[in-house]
Amino acid sequence: MAEAVAAYRTGVEQRLKQAETERASSLVREAEQRKRRRVLAWAGGVVVAVLVLGMAGTTFGLFQAREAKVREAARADGEEKAKVKAVEAEATAVAEKKKAVEFRDKALDALRATTGDDVEKLLGAKKE
Repeated sequence: MAEAVAAYRTGVEQRLKQAETERASSLVREAEQRKRRRVLAWAGGVVVAVLVLGMAGTTFGLFQAREAKVREAARADGEEKAKVKAVEAEATAVAEKKKAVEFRDKALDALRATTGDDVEKLLGAKKE
């Protein structure tokens, strides 16, 4: 009977040691899995952060490029308008000069006509 009890006790102790070993192994596996999940979560977070920063940088760059294009178009439009105004101003200046020349010529003709009559009256005769 003692041998049966000892054999039973030895079997129970072996099963207990095996259960403890399996429990320790499962605790180690769980700890490793938690560590892997934590590492994967951090890596995923880093990847997401890099993607978000890349998208933000690209969006910012696109907005700056669009603003530069608008400024360039406005500058070109302003230059074109300035050229048109310069041409219009030149045309106006030419027209004003032409009017001034015509007025001067009329004034000189009137002066000559008046002076010629006065001189003829004073001298009494026209030049030959």
